[in-house]
Amino acid sequence: MVYQPNLPIISEFRLFRRRRKGFSPVLLIFGILGILMSCGVTMCAVPASFMEGREVAGLEQPSGDELDKLPPGTRALFAAQLSPEAAAGEQGLALFYVEERPLKQTTDVDGNPTETVGDSWNRVTEPAGKMEMRADNGRLLTIQIPPGTTFMEAQRYDEGDPGKETRRTTGYLPGQAVTVDGTWQGNGIITATKLFGGNPEGYVTAVRAAPGQMLIFGLICGGLSVLLLGAGVVLRFLGR
Repeated sequence: MVYQPNLPIISEFRLFRRRRKGFSPVLLIFGILGILMSCGVTMCAVPASFMEGREVAGLEQPSGDELDKLPPGTRALFAAQLSPEAAAGEQGLALFYVEERPLKQTTDVDGNPTETVGDSWNRVTEPAGKMEMRADNGRLLTIQIPPGTTFMEAQRYDEGDPGKETRRTTGYLPGQAVTVDGTWQGNGIITATKLFGGNPEGYVTAVRAAPGQMLIFGLICGGLSVLLLGAGVVLRFLGR
C-alpha cells in the first residue's frame, strides 16, 4: 500500500465557504467595517472639516466697540468673558452641561455578574439658556445658548471608577475668557453655536487643525483595518 499524506484539497481553501466557528469571519467583518469607516472619514468628514476651517478663518472678529456696526444675522467670532461673580454650579463651573451613560449588568467569561458602561453619553442637563458676559470694552452681552451647543477647550470632570465613569460635567469657570462662534442679533444679543475656552485666534487654529487630525485618524484606522482583513483572509485559507 502506498501511503498518501492527508493533504487539504483545493475546496478546503475556499475563502467564502460557510463556517460555524473560527476567528476569520470576525476579523473579516471588523476589517471591512473599519475600511468603510476609514473611507467615510477620509472622503466625507475631512473635506467638510476643511471647508469649515476655511469659513471660520474668514469670519470677522469684531471688538466690543464695533458690535453695533454689524448687521443683525452676521456670523462672527466674539471675544467675551464670563463674569467673575457668576454663580458657580456643579464642580464650581458657571456655564456647564451634564452627561450620563448607564451601567449595564452583564456576566464575565466565568458566569460571574459584572458591570459595564454604555458607549454613548446623553445630556441630562443642558447649559443655561442665557448667560451674561462682557466684551473686551466691558460692554454687557447676552449670550443665547441653545440646547446642543458645542463646548470646546472646556473644563471636564468625570465621576465614577476609572474606565467606568457614568457622569461627567463640562463647562467654563467664572471669569474665564471664551470665544463665541455665533450670530449677532443686535442690541447686545448673540446666539451661540460653539463656545471655545480661549481667544478667537486659538479657536481658528483649533478648527483649522481638525482636518489633519481626522486624516491621521482615518489613515490609522484604515491601516489597522487592512491588517485585520489580511489576517482574516490568511486564517480563512488555513481553515481557522
